[in-house]
Amino acid sequence: MELRINLYRDMVDILQAKIANLQSQGFTFEQYAPWEIRRKQSLEAQRQQIIAAGQSGVTINALLVPQRLAADFKMHLVYQYLDLSARIPDAHPRAIIRSSAFTCPPERTAGLRMLESDILLGKPLFPRLSRQIFDATRPDGMLFDWGVIHFHLGTRPDPKHPTLIEGHSEIAYAVINQATAYLLFVDHHGRWADIEILRLISREFPHLLRPYAMPANVRPVVTFGSTEHAALRRAGVNVMVEINGLGYLPPGGGINMAGGSMNSMLRLQQTSHWYRSAEAAITNHLQRISSESEWPWPASTTFDLRMEEFSDTSITVLDRANQLKVELAYAADRRSFQTIAVDRIGGT
Repeated sequence: MELRINLYRDMVDILQAKIANLQSQGFTFEQYAPWEIRRKQSLEAQRQQIIAAGQSGVTINALLVPQRLAADFKMHLVYQYLDLSARIPDAHPRAIIRSSAFTCPPERTAGLRMLESDILLGKPLFPRLSRQIFDATRPDGMLFDWGVIHFHLGTRPDPKHPTLIEGHSEIAYAVINQATAYLLFVDHHGRWADIEILRLISREFPHLLRPYAMPANVRPVVTFGSTEHAALRRAGVNVMVEINGLGYLPPGGGINMAGGSMNSMLRLQQTSHWYRSAEAAITNHLQRISSESEWPWPASTTFDLRMEEFSDTSITVLDRANQLKVELAYAADRRSFQTIAVDRIGGT
């Protein structure tokens, strides 16, 4: 029996199909031509630095091969897709906790009630997101840096974007996790790097920042105000924030040099590990059961297994030619995917 399986490759292909589908719906992703220009300029700058250091720049040549550029661009789009996904809260019921500072202008009360109803019932919150949600090339710095999102409080569809709710100058700032929506305050746009937001979270919901607190003896060498922090964020620079004498790492996970989410990069690294464990689980399981009397395939069979569906908790792998289906579930205690079912599809 020979097994051909590459779940990471399959994941990238599945996400490419999802990206194409989103593009057909009006979402904007990076185009190859401008990305290629920037990539080549960056690689050339690296080459000059290497040569200036007295080393050979020949290693850069491999990165400029068209096939390698195409592969790198594909991964660039995957990162954009993951960043875009991070900007859209999952649709499932959540509790709501308001800060003591939360008030709402009377003219936005109806929209707030609708937002809160959607949160409690687990309805999609996509319609209340930024007008920029359709542009995957525009990272959400406040979300990726501080974990703070904002919602619009209109009551009817936006004339230009019917799938979104109309926007107004007042928006609701919030922190969303899997269980709870913490509504911080309603205010105008533009407080994207206002340090007072983190001070409010520290005062009202300290447990949200606690995982990012540094030891008491580790504090920022330089403290930055909101304006400086915004400029550093635009430059792709992560900085600690000092609140009440304690230093905090970015509670949103941080940003990369391109302004995207560091969590997206970590997620891909974690996914790579998960998929290696899943491939090993599939291989070991099929090799073990292939010796059983009810195994319907000849020992010489070559299986070309492709992942058809995946999530953070499950994987479905098929070989349609040989009518083989393998399902796996994520075992949190082992931090890996484990085989749970092997079936024959399309017949017995």
